[in-house]
Amino acid sequence: MRKYLLLALSAFFITTGVLIILNFNQLKPHGYGGLKVTANLQSKIYLDGKLQGTTPFCRCTPENNLKEGEYLLKIAPDDQKIVPFSYRINIEKGVLTVVDRTFLPGSFASAYILSLEKINSKESEIMVISIPDQALVSIDGNTQGVTPYSLKNAASSDHDIELSKDGYNKKTIRIKTIPSYKLIANVLLGTKNENQIGTDQNTPTPTKTASPSASVRINDTPTGFLRVRKEPSLSSDEITRVSPGEIFPYISEQEDWIEIKLKDGKKGWVSSVFAEKITDQ
Repeated sequence: MRKYLLLALSAFFITTGVLIILNFNQLKPHGYGGLKVTANLQSKIYLDGKLQGTTPFCRCTPENNLKEGEYLLKIAPDDQKIVPFSYRINIEKGVLTVVDRTFLPGSFASAYILSLEKINSKESEIMVISIPDQALVSIDGNTQGVTPYSLKNAASSDHDIELSKDGYNKKTIRIKTIPSYKLIANVLLGTKNENQIGTDQNTPTPTKTASPSASVRINDTPTGFLRVRKEPSLSSDEITRVSPGEIFPYISEQEDWIEIKLKDGKKGWVSSVFAEKITDQ
């Protein structure tokens, strides 16, 4: 069977944003492409006003690909008090477009849209666009410029892209570039809360001490697991993985991270987007 390019998402939330990995697979030929949508809240997916399914949503197989063209995507949380997210997307032939939405109150919410564009080159390219623009772009820890930012002749390998801007939360995305394609990342940054604004990002956030009666429940994740890290940082080592539904003693917390006590007595940090503190009865 003829091979077509697929962007396959493996996503979990971390302190600075959303982590993704891109790979290959098959898509339906002759003018069809795929769409994968994830969100931190259970949501319904609409295309041009028609209900398509719920998150995690994936039209990723030859049997259910979408016809190429422009669609109005709406991600509507089951909690009707939360405003849906709408965005116009382009489905390209042989490409899986990836969309993720982090629902948070008001302007704290964030999102990203990833797609590939065929180019007349054997090299790989990266294009990063953000709202707001003029966000600082770092790739693999090296500062590159500000959005909108374009990198030609990018190495065809895994990369970490980090966006930062005063008054907004950092967002980090891991990608894998593909020869002869431009990877396009459209990123909507979420604002910081009042307590975060003006804080030196190189200064550790003060740790909040938990009450002894608190626990942490692991919520659903797109990958079916949540990484536990040694320190509250993307660069910190992964010490284990925990599963949705598990509950652990609560130790402390920092911005976007919660420290838990594992079953073997060790301590570790998990993303607060996919974990919640609960009060023991």
